[in-house]
Amino acid sequence: MTNKFVKILLRFTTTDEPICRNLIDQFTQKLKMSAKFWEEHLFYQINNVIQLPDSIELQLKCQILNSEKIDYLLRKPLENVTGNKYSICFNIVQKLQINIDISLFREVTLENITTTFNQYFVSLLASQLELKFPFVFSKLARSRLKAQEDDLSPLSQCIIGSAALLPNLLMTMQRDTTATIVYQLLAGGGKANFINFHFA
Repeated sequence: MTNKFVKILLRFTTTDEPICRNLIDQFTQKLKMSAKFWEEHLFYQINNVIQLPDSIELQLKCQILNSEKIDYLLRKPLENVTGNKYSICFNIVQKLQINIDISLFREVTLENITTTFNQYFVSLLASQLELKFPFVFSKLARSRLKAQEDDLSPLSQCIIGSAALLPNLLMTMQRDTTATIVYQLLAGGGKANFINFHFA
């Protein structure tokens, strides 16, 4: 996460170029209005929505982690780790590309495509992204990190007298599968009121 923004690139291909351009125009406007999802669900601020001829790039600024916090929580403590520091591994996302291939057999509305995309994105979020990148795409993992980040260094100091334990504490938080949509749905009897599933 050395980049200033997490970028999500939506690349569109379709059998009908004029309809594709129209969809990109309309979808760009919908994404510009998706701030509530990103701010309330994942603690990102939309920095920019860039419309390109065949794609849309969404630039998100993290409201929890920045370069200084990553240095403080990870890089500097790893310098003091004795033993196998390579066993501590964090997945970092700088850019996510989603390819949207629309085969048009009839006229479709933006509402149809938006509904389908929301279902697809939530499925991708629940089945892949928040498991592989919890500090990027998991609401609960990010909420826990935000709530506990100030307590991690004192905890490490109390346990071993230095900040060297910070990466291990973060790894433990990252591996917690109770911070996933799937777990919350199963534990909540199929209800997940903690998330607004409308991305676009």
